[in-house]
Amino acid sequence: MKLDERAASARTDLESRFADFADVELPTPARIRTVHRRRRALQAAVAVLVLALGITAVVGRVHHVDEHPVELTPPAAIKSLGDGPSSATLNITIANGRFEPARLEAKTGIVRVTVTNRAGENKLLFADDAVRFSGIGVSDPGETRSARAFFPSAGTYRYYDPLPGHTAQGVVVVTGDPKTVKEAEADAENATPSG
Repeated sequence: MKLDERAASARTDLESRFADFADVELPTPARIRTVHRRRRALQAAVAVLVLALGITAVVGRVHHVDEHPVELTPPAAIKSLGDGPSSATLNITIANGRFEPARLEAKTGIVRVTVTNRAGENKLLFADDAVRFSGIGVSDPGETRSARAFFPSAGTYRYYDPLPGHTAQGVVVVTGDPKTVKEAEADAENATPSG
């Protein structure tokens, strides 16, 4: 007996058993396949939507510094300067979900950013692509780490903790003439770092 004949026989058998439900139309195999295809397409669309909303929630978070909202997005390309000298040091402590101090000042060029952790896992990134900075992650209480950052021109550069649920943020106000990395490296070689 062929498959189509068996399906027709099974359908006839079902129709006879459920004569009371004669007004209910049983789905055909083609209809069942169509429903399954539509269900899979809907599930894929929902998955894409959930992923898009998740990315938007993480990347498009609005943070507040001094009651001024600003849209922060992670840098497109984080560029590490590697180890070497710096013209100054910026000391930042993260405690109770806040960076302390939340406002720092620096000159254009290369500075060393030092982060001291007081509790939990935290990270520090700059929101501006112009800043060359690899980021700093700390996870143990009392842990201190540092990395060099390059500020190419005067301006206000926002830093933040990108970890989910974290809202810590602050700013570095940079003054001075624009510099290239090469010029900043030469200045850092001849400077005595200060905090």
